Amino acid sequence: AVQPTFGTRWLMPRLPRFLAAHRRIVVNFRNYTTRPTPLDFAAEDVDAAIMLEEGARPGIATHLLVADSRVPVCAPALMQGGRMASVAALAQHTLLQHSTRPRAWAEWLAMMGADGVDGFRGPRFHHHAMVAEAAAQGLGVALMPRFMVAEELAGGRLVVPFDRALDTGEGYVLAYPEASGGRPALRLFRDWLLAEAAGG
Repeated sequence: AVQPTFGTRWLMPRLPRFLAAHRRIVVNFRNYTTRPTPLDFAAEDVDAAIMLEEGARPGIATHLLVADSRVPVCAPALMQGGRMASVAALAQHTLLQHSTRPRAWAEWLAMMGADGVDGFRGPRFHHHAMVAEAAAQGLGVALMPRFMVAEELAGGRLVVPFDRALDTGEGYVLAYPEASGGRPALRLFRDWLLAEAAGG
């Protein structure tokens, strides 16, 4: 199981390397969405999951892949004419919110000392991909993990107005039942993922 935007933006561009090295292994994917209760591997019939970490659980092994570190991003047009000269200028812009991180903007603004900007206002989106596209279309400023918008940043569809990241203290992890850790295919996939994560 994998969260859709992580799978699309981070995993899929790398996956050909794994498949080329392990041609006899087939990796099947299913959607993982954030939920109020932890993933039950037995009930959902998945061997492993890549997800935003849910905290330590007995019998579940987790390996950090990417830290959940977020920076503001917006369309270049929002930067024109000095319209984003200071953090205080964010009060004049729509803040695009991610529904699973309802306090992220407020925490980033507090870190920046921007007391006069309401970090809770703005439309909410459930998927990171929708937040990224809304920002690229000029609908407002988003607070995104940089790796999830690397393509838009490289292509100039998005820019970083303030290059100070909020470290949420969490991250995207590979999780699986400890009892499954010795399975050859899972072990190979885990080791490959950790090597990819170490490489940036």
